[in-house]
Amino acid sequence: ADIQKSKYTDFTFQFQSKYDSNYPIGVVLKQDPEANSKTVKAGSVIVLTVNSKEININTPYILNETEQQAKNDLLAKNLVPQIMYVEDGNSAPGYVTQTYPKAGVEVQLGSTIYVYVSKGLLPNFVTIPNLKGLSISDVQARLHALNLKYSVTYQESADYPKNTVISQTPLQDGKIEEGSTINLVVSKGVIVTRTASIDVDLPQQETNEVLVRVTVDGVQDTDDTKNLVPMYNATYTISVSGKSSSVVKVEVGGQLYRVYNVDFTQDPPAVSVTKYNYVMKTPATSAATQAPTVAPTQPVTKAR
Repeated sequence: ADIQKSKYTDFTFQFQSKYDSNYPIGVVLKQDPEANSKTVKAGSVIVLTVNSKEININTPYILNETEQQAKNDLLAKNLVPQIMYVEDGNSAPGYVTQTYPKAGVEVQLGSTIYVYVSKGLLPNFVTIPNLKGLSISDVQARLHALNLKYSVTYQESADYPKNTVISQTPLQDGKIEEGSTINLVVSKGVIVTRTASIDVDLPQQETNEVLVRVTVDGVQDTDDTKNLVPMYNATYTISVSGKSSSVVKVEVGGQLYRVYNVDFTQDPPAVSVTKYNYVMKTPATSAATQAPTVAPTQPVTKAR
């Protein structure tokens, strides 16, 4: 308008619009021909490019672009992106599913374009059931129906029957995402301590006193570890107590002789044995019993 009312009445001005956010609206961004570039006749047409938002452009196609790509494309065309996040199982999270206005629709520069970006499918949440006191088989059925998993830690208990739930985490009535894991503490019941008597057949060929060493799960049993003469002790009985299982090792004279695996969960306890051969040690020959290898140095006096 300032130009139209100016002193430049010898020229005809033709206007076109372009938007540049770096300049105020209404400012001339460009003219053709440029000032002082050449001499023109009176009445010539001067084309002025004016900074304006009064320009219609087509909304660009940005479907299936990433959120950042879509923002960049809209800003490059002087459009304002407004990001809206939506649940969509057909598009990868972070990608554009649609726009408003749609691609190809004419809008003015500076218009707001609503960009719908997928968050994927939101997880389903279920209410955590109360599992306390249920059997493992009941727990399996109930959690399977809710698409939940579980882990088990066993604990001895006199208050809960064997294979029933003592406690759970997370607690009941809360909300949890499908596919999550419920941690259960399950009763082993009351574990009975049982005692096994093991008869060890000592090597009868051993006539000397030797150390019979007994270890239970790697710890020496001081009550059953003794010095014995196997020749006079054909059978040596040791006693072992436990609740689950133990490994009992018997050494005779420093040699591994018997290994017993004891299962205390059975009544009576089950015992299996692995046997090793006992090797007799060759006694060292004393100097007094050795025959002389050198003639005596003292003369021998004969009796008259």
